Amino acid sequence: MILFAWKIEYIFSKFSSILSGIQRIETASDEMPPVTTGGDDMKLGFIGAGKVGTTLGKVFSEAGLEVVGFYSRTKESAEESATFTGTKLYDDAEDLVKASDTLFITVSDAAIKDVWDYIARFDIKNKIICHCSGALSSDIFKDSKNSGAHVCSIHPIFAFSDKFSIYKQFNNVNFTLEGDSEAVSTIEELLTGLGHKVRIIPSDKKVLYHAAMVYASNLVVGIINESVELLKECDFSEEEGYLAIEKLAKTNLDSVFARGCEGALTGPVERGDYETVNRHRDAINGLICDEEKKNRYLEVYDNLSQECAVIAENKRKRG
Repeated sequence: MILFAWKIEYIFSKFSSILSGIQRIETASDEMPPVTTGGDDMKLGFIGAGKVGTTLGKVFSEAGLEVVGFYSRTKESAEESATFTGTKLYDDAEDLVKASDTLFITVSDAAIKDVWDYIARFDIKNKIICHCSGALSSDIFKDSKNSGAHVCSIHPIFAFSDKFSIYKQFNNVNFTLEGDSEAVSTIEELLTGLGHKVRIIPSDKKVLYHAAMVYASNLVVGIINESVELLKECDFSEEEGYLAIEKLAKTNLDSVFARGCEGALTGPVERGDYETVNRHRDAINGLICDEEKKNRYLEVYDNLSQECAVIAENKRKRG
């Protein structure tokens, strides 16, 4: 179980160090006319009816904002989302564009450019167009100034695990924004008005920022999976494995956020007990499994242990 704790420490150490390089900036204003909509007068439309779009639509509509409806390539999906949020199903994307002054493109990253190219043919002057990708910036909205639209990317720092219930946990969520100043300021006002926190980041840091989010979210899932897999080698069932590490993982994460990684670090590396570390490596190396899997376990263990050693050394230097 100590192994799992070490891995979690590494994830959040990396997460913290990456985020520290991302500074708040305001994007330069352009020469377009100011956006005429904002606040309670906004008409919000969604292109894409998956987990993100449906959750945001539900949150916005329950907050009393005007969500005009959903359009999706899959009509059944848009109909589900429209029904769930008490809004309208649109069979035609152009009709949704006309009815909205702010459009959220909540499709897969690979489809964002195609959606933009399609709606850019319509009259979108002075409309706000935003996508919700964590890895892509607003630069994907090519020639947006020529269209007269104001564009940005909006990323909720939140794990959307399902389509119809996760909205209940969507309180005080952190968001990042980047894009042109008119779009960013309007969306920032909308989000902060709902009680969320907003951080504006530079467009050229968007991918690095997303890597930080992956460290703290998706890769944690991978670490937990590896911990459970090792426990299964110790004759735990999968369910027993999760139960065994649940308290350890949760209290360790609580400690990380309460005290920082240096304050939360425990275990053999923190104590300088490298005899135990070597015994761990021998045990992993002795697993009866294919070499590729064994080497993966050892590589992860070694890399995370090295990171913990850096944290431990910094901790000792600070006394």
